[in-house]
Amino acid sequence: MKRLVAWLACLVLAGCLEEPEVVAPDRPPGTGTTPAPRVLVVNSLSETLSSLDLATSEMTVRAALLGRWPSRLESAGNERILAVASGDNAVDVLDARSLAVVHSIDIGIGANPWHALPYSNRHAIVSGWQAHEVRRIDWVLGRASAPLPTHAGPEGIVVSGTLAFVACTGYVGGDEGYETGRVDVIDLDAWTVVRSIDVGRNPQDLCMDASGRVHVLCTGTYGAGSKPEAGSVHIVDANSFAVEAVVPLGGSPGRFVCTDAGIVWVAGFEGGVRRYDAESGAILPELADATLAAAGFSAVDWDATTDTIWLTHFELDLLLAVDASSGAIDDQWIVGDGPGDVLVFRPEN
Repeated sequence: MKRLVAWLACLVLAGCLEEPEVVAPDRPPGTGTTPAPRVLVVNSLSETLSSLDLATSEMTVRAALLGRWPSRLESAGNERILAVASGDNAVDVLDARSLAVVHSIDIGIGANPWHALPYSNRHAIVSGWQAHEVRRIDWVLGRASAPLPTHAGPEGIVVSGTLAFVACTGYVGGDEGYETGRVDVIDLDAWTVVRSIDVGRNPQDLCMDASGRVHVLCTGTYGAGSKPEAGSVHIVDANSFAVEAVVPLGGSPGRFVCTDAGIVWVAGFEGGVRRYDAESGAILPELADATLAAAGFSAVDWDATTDTIWLTHFELDLLLAVDASSGAIDDQWIVGDGPGDVLVFRPEN
């Protein structure tokens, strides 16, 4: 668990004091006309990107170098990938073929950006965890707009139409660490906060189910504080902004993904991999493979083409492929040091 604690310290305290050794990439992935479908993994401790070719199942452990304290990845169309470098206060725009940096967009001194989510053919909204703000970036031109203040500690983002829902952790430090968790709702056209929704403690991630409801993953307090709180999910109606249901997951869940089948898969620092029904909120039975019940899972994504759940295990430096129907592990690969995010990248034809 020592490395998991180190990773959490990187995220919560905005970086580690000791910088990892910088190594050159093994080689860039293929550079065909259409970028190759692949699964990309952010290695938070080694500050590298691993790339799994989905056509050949070949893993390149050091496919590219990332910025300092990398956190999240998102695809931006067929040609670009956004990689957040929290320690550099930047969003790096990567070429989807070579994984080379095209632009490095400055998000502001001390912003500690967490998530950059595209919402148009050239714009993305970026959460600044330490600055308590969001910014709009033009990832085509490599520019950032002026900041828009939010509640404390914004992290995960999901977009519904012209509205962005931003999970604000409420992290303020001190003995208790967290204020009330909130989701700030931002009108992307007017560029203003139009509503704030009270949710559970330490909301970090968001996803949207097939009926358009926003699921808010609240990690809890990692067992700390005078009144420790376990993880939960608050399900919010995207039109009325009302919390319709609460799913008492327990543990310390950190990331999740909503699938078209109506099942939500959750990756937990404590509590392992769990699932629940998106519509009813019912927690589904534990998965048969004991590996998936272990602590240390850091990220999850879903491949709709193959109905595969992709998971990263921070402590074991693993990428795992799980059959979403059976819940069985199909395959696994060693990646870089401390994998913290995973992205299925499939360019559209």
